[in-house]
Amino acid sequence: VYGEVAVGWERVGDSLRVTVRLPPNTHATIRLPQARLGTVEEGTTPVTAAVGIRSTKQDGEDTVVEAGSGEYRLMYPILKDGLGTPPSR
Repeated sequence: VYGEVAVGWERVGDSLRVTVRLPPNTHATIRLPQARLGTVEEGTTPVTAAVGIRSTKQDGEDTVVEAGSGEYRLMYPILKDGLGTPPSR
């Protein structure tokens, strides 16, 4: 593998932003804890329709994303108590 593999995260209000960078000719499995698949976006696009995303699935309380090389900015609401309910505003 030639190139940088990087992952970072930050809380933005009631959401979590996860940034992933994958070098050319690689792919990765990204597990987003306590994320509901229908609420995850890559940029402003639902993750299920985002360019470079190979597959997505709900695995219990987590969303699992298979991504090809590129840079991704995944964002989703932080769930209250892990019960699948976004915090009230």
